[in-house]
Amino acid sequence: MKRIVIFGNQQAAIDCAGWLLNRHDVQIIAFVGCEKPQDKQYGYPSTSFFCREKNIPFFDPSTLDNAFYELFKRWRPDLCLSIYYRRIFNERYLSVPPMGFINMHPSLLPKYRGSMPTLWALFNNEKKAGVTLHYIDRGIDTGDIIAQKIYSVPPAITGYALHRNLMGFGFHLFKKIFPLVLTGRITRIKQNHTEATYFSAYNETLRAIDWYSPSERILSRIRTLTRPYAGAVARVLNKDIIFWSARKYILSKKKLRGPGKIVKVQKNGAFVVSTIDGFILVTDNSLSETFQKKRQTCIAVGNTFIL
Repeated sequence: MKRIVIFGNQQAAIDCAGWLLNRHDVQIIAFVGCEKPQDKQYGYPSTSFFCREKNIPFFDPSTLDNAFYELFKRWRPDLCLSIYYRRIFNERYLSVPPMGFINMHPSLLPKYRGSMPTLWALFNNEKKAGVTLHYIDRGIDTGDIIAQKIYSVPPAITGYALHRNLMGFGFHLFKKIFPLVLTGRITRIKQNHTEATYFSAYNETLRAIDWYSPSERILSRIRTLTRPYAGAVARVLNKDIIFWSARKYILSKKKLRGPGKIVKVQKNGAFVVSTIDGFILVTDNSLSETFQKKRQTCIAVGNTFIL
């Protein structure tokens, strides 16, 4: 019976753990999480609660320090799984399990290495995305590929929905591949590092709308960051406005007023903004409810959004 340690968070980690519990050839000896408040906000079940229900030893160390490494080493795992785990494993950890560490990454490696690949894929208007199971090595998402699944990106999908869909596909791919991993009948595929792309971690500056971008790029940012994420943001009259949804708006190019210029305001709080190549209609924003209740808003024709 193979001894397994799962490092993970969110639904995909729970799905994989639940499936492994029904197998008779493996034992989950520990589950290591690093839950964040937004996991609950995004509707993901608690990994710690799941482990209590299933009698799986659960750990949530603040860092993967020397003390935790000594504990990890005493567990003597045969194989470790990383499923949306938020920390980097150093070489000491990687050398412990003889069958290695396997990671689930929601992109088609070597493209979109790094954190939050689903957001970057939508920011860049990718038509295809996917999920990769790969071995972890000393680099960031650079290890040998075990298997991949390609996903055609629906035109109106949000960043949240794309992430959930891809991790769900990752779970199904994991169920298909895992028996082969145990038997060692896996063909490891070296990544072509010359084709690699790497994108930085999420930070608040990514929420800012760049009005000098084409309309499609602006719309993709709004769609990517919409609820339950924090939303795309632009500033007008010293007030940050959150953009929740928008679409293209047909208006004569003669009425273009330059990037970020408001050209029309509707009674329901929606407004039309001029871009460098057309117009967008912002149909839901953080001022909409206030406008509908009080019939007033700081948005007016002629206002200009700033970065």
